[in-house]
Amino acid sequence: MAMTGTFKMRGGEPYVLSIYEEHEEPIRRRIWWRVRGVRGFAPNDGHDVYFSRDGYWVSRGGQVFTGGEDAETVERVPVPPPPARGKQLRWHDGRWERLLAKGWVPAGQGQAQSRPGMKTKGQLNREIEQATGIRIRES
Repeated sequence: MAMTGTFKMRGGEPYVLSIYEEHEEPIRRRIWWRVRGVRGFAPNDGHDVYFSRDGYWVSRGGQVFTGGEDAETVERVPVPPPPARGKQLRWHDGRWERLLAKGWVPAGQGQAQSRPGMKTKGQLNREIEQATGIRIRES
């Protein structure tokens, strides 16, 4: 899956924020990439961008350049478990799962935080279309 990010202003400076969950433990990584240049458009706070290559992030309107350097800041934030309601929970492959009679099923997120970075089916289809050029028909 292509790396995605969101254009954000932080301390008056432009950044691309990329968020993902670690697979081994319930930790969400928030990676801040300092923007070093913008071409073709004026992104707004919250504008989605997609990593292309060599430090370039693309969007419908243009490109954002973060350079080839390491990320400016990496924050590790715990992902709270959802309410257990007496069921067994585990963190598996980057998400919480609940043990039911039919086996392990996705359990959602805790009440304290929503899940940033979670995409709808339509958003995922658009990302696939953009990355591959293949049209996805929803059934």
